[in-house]
Amino acid sequence: MKQNGNDKRTSEYYIGLDVGTNSVGWAATDTEYNVLRFKGNSMWGARLFDEAQDAADRRSKRIARRRLARRNQRLRLLELLFSAAINDKDPTFFRRLEESALWIDDRTDKTCRFSLFNDPGFTDKDYHRRYPTVYHLRCDLMASDQPHDVRLVYLALHHILKSRGHFLYDIDTDDKLYTTDDAISELTRILENDFDTLFTFADKAAFLSALERGDLGVNAKQKLLMAAWGGTDAEDASISLKSAVDLLAGKSGIKLSTLFCDDSLSEAEIGKVSLKSDLDEHYDELSAILGDRIELLSQLKTVFDAARLSQMLKGCGSLSESKVALYNKNHMDLRILKKYVRTAIPDKYKEIFTTKKDKLNNYAAYSGYRNRSGIHSCTQEEFCKYLAGLLPKPAETDGTMSRIMLEIRDGVFLTKLKGSENGVIPYQLQRRELIAILKNAARYLPFLRETDEDGNSVSDKIRMVFEFRIPYYVGPLNKNAGSAWAVRFHGTEKETVTPWNFEKVIDTAASSVKFIDSLVGRCTYTGERVLPKDSLLYSEFMLLNELNPLQVNGHPIPPQVKQEIVHDLFEVSRKKVSKKQI
Repeated sequence: MKQNGNDKRTSEYYIGLDVGTNSVGWAATDTEYNVLRFKGNSMWGARLFDEAQDAADRRSKRIARRRLARRNQRLRLLELLFSAAINDKDPTFFRRLEESALWIDDRTDKTCRFSLFNDPGFTDKDYHRRYPTVYHLRCDLMASDQPHDVRLVYLALHHILKSRGHFLYDIDTDDKLYTTDDAISELTRILENDFDTLFTFADKAAFLSALERGDLGVNAKQKLLMAAWGGTDAEDASISLKSAVDLLAGKSGIKLSTLFCDDSLSEAEIGKVSLKSDLDEHYDELSAILGDRIELLSQLKTVFDAARLSQMLKGCGSLSESKVALYNKNHMDLRILKKYVRTAIPDKYKEIFTTKKDKLNNYAAYSGYRNRSGIHSCTQEEFCKYLAGLLPKPAETDGTMSRIMLEIRDGVFLTKLKGSENGVIPYQLQRRELIAILKNAARYLPFLRETDEDGNSVSDKIRMVFEFRIPYYVGPLNKNAGSAWAVRFHGTEKETVTPWNFEKVIDTAASSVKFIDSLVGRCTYTGERVLPKDSLLYSEFMLLNELNPLQVNGHPIPPQVKQEIVHDLFEVSRKKVSKKQI
């Protein structure tokens, strides 16, 4: 090795490394820190590479693929159950549905312009004229037991099974739904037991009413909630109720350090939260940061979603009725807005409603009017902001337009029937409509009453398809999957698993045992089973390790006192242990 281009050899040298997330810098020097040379080149440089990625992105995509596969499986089973009856009525119905996204020239039947109905006296135009949305169809089938086309029943059930709602509320269909009041009561219990904080209200009815109002902006709702709460944060509080109320109002960017009164959270990777976003996306990161305190954040999200669901239903008896009411309201509000624009600013009518242009957040961009790939679109908030800056103030005597202007200011004007709000719908609401439609349809569609050897009717099978979820302890049903552990009963190895034969094919008891066995950790050296880190026995061991160094006036505390601390503060009490309690 040469030094600075000379022939002098060196036996000792230093290597310096600067290791980063996507690069490594290096340099070789002699003992006096002169950069060495090799073949005329200075011996220093850098190597660049792609930054390592965690598994979150891959996991989210895998979850999305599985959710889509399960949804398609539900729809395939529904098609299988309806195929005989529909093929007798319209043999090409399912083929038209499958090819509905194709250009006419790419379809099997190039003479048919319609995707759903192609009867001599009833086409897609007649269908959409009678049922502007699928919710109109669902309402009709729920309310009427008069004979309907079997294809209409299939389309309504198809829509319900496609988006069946979440399974977060553990209640029966006949029970009342999990209300905002129920969610607030659970939130109050968590605050009192885990944070030693009382969440009382100056006017609880007004607080609930403000939470469930969908015609208010964030700031207006926050003011009403604060007035109905009427409290203040204590100086030594472990939770900021004011920040919690701000979150429930829909405010974004609430700091975790402020919410939990913990300055150490200011340096956390996720320092701010909002209940409008999906907390599940960052649940693992938030759990690592907050620990057990994540339960409070989850319950705040539950309260927020329960209020959003109440806003969506607006006192209607079913989800479809609320969607039809919203459709009618939007229809009337749009007509009123168009009339107002023609009168007040006629020269802006085309710009507001029909012009398609990049960065123009008008009605055409919001609604997707004659939309084509690559053309600008906008959100409801952007659309309302655009209108607010363009529309003149209406006359005080025009109450309807004043109401619309207020909705525009609050960003809730012309809410779409399909959007992120639908993520708060529990499956119990959808199931009620499914059962009502099947009950009426079974009176004029005999095949829905046909039963198999196990006594399950076609209506029962459709309900089972809707309700079916693979238990987490059973895992993947594909025996060839690398992570599969499901155990089948003898003789059912080649049988296809369906919601109505699941209990006959899968041995759930044996599968749950294998699931638990796979989770038990083993010693790296001996291979013997070891206690889980969060088990009760090991948790007590770790707790005693923490208490052993504890001293009072320089003297260790007696073992009896340690046991009393463990029993009184950690086993009996549900409150968070503090220095004051010890």
